[in-house]
This record gives sequence, C-alpha cells and structure tokens, in this order.
Amino acid sequence: MLPDAHIHLLASGLGHRFHRGRAKALDGVCLTVAKGEMVAVVGRSGCGKSTLLHILAGLLRPDEGRVCIDGAEIVGPSARYNMMFQAPSLFPWMSAAENVGLGLRYAGLDRSAIRERVGELLALVGLAEHGADNVQQLSGGQQQRIALARSLATRPELLLLDEPFSALDPFNRAALQTEVRQIARSLGLTLIIVTHDVDEAIVMADRAIVMAAGPGRIVAEVGIALPPDRDRHHPDFGRVRDDLLGRLNEAGVSSTEPPFSPPARSGWWAGMIGRTA
Repeated sequence: MLPDAHIHLLASGLGHRFHRGRAKALDGVCLTVAKGEMVAVVGRSGCGKSTLLHILAGLLRPDEGRVCIDGAEIVGPSARYNMMFQAPSLFPWMSAAENVGLGLRYAGLDRSAIRERVGELLALVGLAEHGADNVQQLSGGQQQRIALARSLATRPELLLLDEPFSALDPFNRAALQTEVRQIARSLGLTLIIVTHDVDEAIVMADRAIVMAAGPGRIVAEVGIALPPDRDRHHPDFGRVRDDLLGRLNEAGVSSTEPPFSPPARSGWWAGMIGRTA
C-alpha cells in the first residue's frame, strides 16, 4: 500500500452491473496508483478491464465504490484525465493540426495559443511536418500519434489507454509502445493501459494488474523491474513474461478459453520487433 502522500489515483470497492438482475461486471475492485506510475491491466476477454478503465475515466459511474484523484472524487469526464481508444476517432474532414487543437478551441484558448500548443504536440509525436495534412492521408500509426497528441493537448495528469495499438502492424505497434512510454515519462504523466498483449504490458508498464472474470476482479499483480530500454530479448524480460503468463493462466483456471501463451514471433519481421522496441 502506498503512503497517502504518494497516491495519485485511488479506486476503492468498485462494483458495477450493466443490467438489474444480471451478474456483476466488476466486484470489489481496489486499485492504488502513484503519481507518474505506469500500470497495465491484463486479463481474458470479458473480465471487466475496459469497464474498469471507463470508470476510471469518468465515462461510467460505478454502482458501488468510488474513484479519487488526489483525494477528489471522479464524477465525470475532465481535462485532468484523458482516454485513448482502440480507434483514433479523428474527424476525417479536418487536418491533423485541427484535430489536435479541437479540445483547445472548446477550452476557449485564442488562435495563437492553440497554434503554439499544437505545434509543440505535433513535434512531440514526430509529425511536425504533417499538420496541414488531412488525417485521411495519414497511415494508421500516424493517426494514432495524432490521437495521442490530441489527448495530451489539455495537459492531463492521467492518460488512460484502451488497447490503442491493437489494430496496428507490428512495426508501428512496437514503436508506439516505446514512444508513448517515453513521452509519458518525460511529461510526468500517470498512465494506465488495458491490453491483451503480455509483451505490451511489460514494455509499457512498471506494474501489471491481473484481472479474472465472474465477476471482474483483481487477482494478482506483477512488478516489472526492468531497464528503461525494455529489450524483449533480455533474459529478465522473458522471466517477467513467464511470471505474468503464469498469473494469467492461474486467473483463468475455470475458464473454457485456452491458456495464455507468448505471442507468435514467426515470420521475417520477428527479429525486428525487439529492435524497434
């Protein structure tokens, strides 16, 4: 348990069901996250990972329990905490810069302030030369970088990621996993990511939370004490992977799904993944 002074996000006794009389999607979920910590939430499909993330983002009110940031209860969305989804959800008729600056317009900033902030963000995500491009001209990886820049525009303290790289090719996925971790670290952000990918959890997080279904609950956590470069070929990376896979399989003993196993590394790009990460 973290000392009170170090707690950034505190979720206590979270419970939720989507329909009266139906089984709970979450029950008794408690989570403490420190300022600047990066946490991955992993588990089988249907264990309530995304439901938990939506509650933490203020997009869903729990039936039981509460979530607080710095002691203030989350009762709805806020510029202090932003969420990235599986799809970039960009406005296709707008340029990259217009998409990044949209939230700033609604926040009432003047044009010069928006232009300056958008320029900073485009440079941060490596797309300084693409501000005028229509987002439909950009690749999938570039679109997710624009979505990231938009999420960072309001200077949030907490960034929540719901499998935002799942639709990308292996090259872009590996690159963004590393880049987002580096950006979050450089900005001092607290980061929580939901993922099915064990390697992604290890690359991006300081700690992995394992969830089980029936109802959704936290059953284990695994510390990820690895060097900053997170080399996938390092023996300690494999040790952490085996530990996390073991915890996931223990959590799914009663499940009819097959056991978790490491992602396939076959094909001509297999060796490239480790080098891009």
